[in-house]
Amino acid sequence: METQQRGTTTCPPPTSPAHAAQVVVAGAVAITAGATAVVALGGNAVLATLVAVVIALLAAVVARRTLGSLFAGLTLQLARPYTPGEQVRLFVPAIGKVTEAEVIRLGVVSTTLGTSDGLLVVPNAHMLRAAPECREAA
Repeated sequence: METQQRGTTTCPPPTSPAHAAQVVVAGAVAITAGATAVVALGGNAVLATLVAVVIALLAAVVARRTLGSLFAGLTLQLARPYTPGEQVRLFVPAIGKVTEAEVIRLGVVSTTLGTSDGLLVVPNAHMLRAAPECREAA
């Protein structure tokens, strides 16, 4: 999923920490509502617990990508394999090629790169997996 606007490419759209919090809260509400509905309809505690577990697993699957980028961002913040101003070379699936770019910003969820085509926002989970080659700034 790629969008282009005025020289900016986003691959795939990054999610924010606020979005992660919304997903966690929505999951907690869904678990509580599901378990309460089962009990209200005459189900026992075991069935209510089973419903809660199923809903929690579904919420975890939905939140996996967001949480993965958050954990990758924290890892990159601690390890600092590259810093703003540094040149990197990496394969970007959204544009389907290896590109050279300058690290503009290293965020919690995504890294912003400057390329010859404009800005490229890459999820930190991809930056951690892609292991960009660092080059000296020109």
